[in-house]
Amino acid sequence: MDKFFIQQPQSILDIGCGFGITSNEFALRGNSVTGIEPTTNMIEIARQNGQPVHFISD
Repeated sequence: MDKFFIQQPQSILDIGCGFGITSNEFALRGNSVTGIEPTTNMIEIARQNGQPVHFISD
């Protein structure tokens, strides 16, 4: 996926983000990330990473 990213930050929508592993990595790289996951428990775990990701559930 790295070859699709350019030097400037981008807006990323991660559908089915699960535990937020990819969402949090994208945020670490300076991107604005929204993660969508229907399983509330997974979102709670994803938020524990502390990255500035907007997670949506339900």
